[in-house]
Amino acid sequence: MDKVFIFDTTMRDGELTPGVKMTLQQKISLSQLLEEMGVDIIEVAYPASSPKDFAEVFNIAKIIKNSTICGLANSQETEIITLAEALKPALSSRIHTYTQVNIKHQSKLSEEQVLTTIKNSVSLARNYCNDVEWSAFDAPRSEPDFLCKSIEAAIKSGAKTISIPDSLGLASPAEFSQLLQMIFNRVPNIDQAIVAVHC
Repeated sequence: MDKVFIFDTTMRDGELTPGVKMTLQQKISLSQLLEEMGVDIIEVAYPASSPKDFAEVFNIAKIIKNSTICGLANSQETEIITLAEALKPALSSRIHTYTQVNIKHQSKLSEEQVLTTIKNSVSLARNYCNDVEWSAFDAPRSEPDFLCKSIEAAIKSGAKTISIPDSLGLASPAEFSQLLQMIFNRVPNIDQAIVAVHC
């Protein structure tokens, strides 16, 4: 049977909740509980966003031995390098990077420029870390052909995990299921990656 990998983002995504902030000690305790539970990948923070986030990833990376330690970065070179630095002490690490793929109303970049950004950012992350996850930010509202091209480019560039997030929480379960079916049917190299969901 295929293995299901559990990716926990409580410490990073949870802090996006208004009024929720965790101390380093709270995050260490939580990461140790998650490791005890057998969680495969623990996403700790967004190191480029603040010194606090950097310190959290760096310190937890020194402590956790059995789970993969992960942080988030956008497609900018500086953010990926900052994340790679924070992950240095980890026995097992993952760089999780994302790119905006809904370019209909959101971006002044052309499709070609976005595809180049995906290729460059994933390739850069692979220079620092063998385990790279790429997220198609705002996937449900993106144009299907371009979404499929973006996923294909990320896999070709070295992403081992492709995350399909409903970033704004707008899709119904049926719509999200149809989106995943479309991706599995239309992305030619999808079998070369693990597919993750963020609902």
